[in-house]
Amino acid sequence: MPVGPAWPAGLGVVLVLALAASLIGGPAAGPALAAAGVRLTGTSVTPTPPADLQVGDAFAVAAAGQALLVFPDRGYLRCQGETAGQILEHGLALTRGGVRLLFRKVGSRFVIQTPLAVLAVRGTMFDLAVASGSLRIALLQGELEVVPTAPAAGPILMKAGEVLELPGGKGGPRRLREADLLPWGDLPVVSDPEGAAGPLGFDEAFPTGLVTLEAGQAALATADDLAGLVPGARIPVEGLVTAAGSGTADLRLACGSMVRLAPGASVRVQAFGLDLAAGTALIRHAGSPFPLKITGPGNVLIGRKSVGELTRDGETLLVRCHSGTIGLPDGTEPLSPGETAAVSGPAKVERNPLLAPVSWTAFHQPAPPGETAAPPAGREASGRASGPTAGDPAAGPVSGTQPGATDEVRDPVLPTTGQPTETGGTADAGLDDVLDF
Repeated sequence: MPVGPAWPAGLGVVLVLALAASLIGGPAAGPALAAAGVRLTGTSVTPTPPADLQVGDAFAVAAAGQALLVFPDRGYLRCQGETAGQILEHGLALTRGGVRLLFRKVGSRFVIQTPLAVLAVRGTMFDLAVASGSLRIALLQGELEVVPTAPAAGPILMKAGEVLELPGGKGGPRRLREADLLPWGDLPVVSDPEGAAGPLGFDEAFPTGLVTLEAGQAALATADDLAGLVPGARIPVEGLVTAAGSGTADLRLACGSMVRLAPGASVRVQAFGLDLAAGTALIRHAGSPFPLKITGPGNVLIGRKSVGELTRDGETLLVRCHSGTIGLPDGTEPLSPGETAAVSGPAKVERNPLLAPVSWTAFHQPAPPGETAAPPAGREASGRASGPTAGDPAAGPVSGTQPGATDEVRDPVLPTTGQPTETGGTADAGLDDVLDF
């Protein structure tokens, strides 16, 4: 059964679409969908996947299903159950359901029609929930122009980290909370089939989403501000978080992963990963089936259900795997539990250096009430940081590398004496007890 826009056709809609086209820089010169088609895959989907949808084709996802639509210019639309829509010449009509849309290509022009608003999309990522008489937009990246279909309603410009709800939202967009995101983490992965636009790239398939301060005290530096943080505060993309000098700070990612920063450690939140700028961090990755990317001198990938300890020592990233696996930038075998590495570049990896153990129980957590973290040494309010250097007490345990076997070092807090299991974990029963976050 065809699924189309759920509003009366007429001059009002034509004017709304014309305004949306003007907001994205002229006519909606989007992808030639009629020629290239839109690739549909998924489960409990109509039409039966895989399918190539053309302009005018409708699609629907059942309550227990999910779907992935891949557009010709590498735009992606992921759908949850009870979703229905139709392919338009320069975009999409969505009448119900929950979707996450990602268009990374700068200059991509795409229009989404809903019963309550028209969205002008260009290089952005957001969650969109359409129900009977309501619309919620949670913008994760970029900017978004929203043109309500209500009479006399003007266009609304949304920025990353904002939510807009219609009807209502008379005060305009509000700050985004983790609860505003659709629950993507529990869904199985739908991959792009061979022969379509190609597999999703790592950064296209796994955005970290929101990051919040879960516990402890920390300071946040952005390009425009430097301020203290309290638990529950959201960390924007490109924000630099520094734990207080007297206690650890816990960060929670939207996918469920946790990051514990040692006193004085700094991490920068990126759109598709985290950059360890200074000090030591203990990371448990959970929720997303994709690895968590940690950037630095060389990128490392923390596997799902894995725990790693990372230290930034100048232009070297020191890595210890406690559980699961951690991928290295040189493409060699991932680290297994108990193994270590020193990464100083994309192809400069020293395996199994001797790293000093870190005693996380020695840190006071959380920081005393009312204490605000001071910026690390050398960091200006502009948000750019040199951070604490190796040997600085405020930086926490920044360790050096020495040749030797890792079995000569035993971390008294996170034991690595257990043998790796078939599932990539360790035989140490006390690991989960130690990781209380």
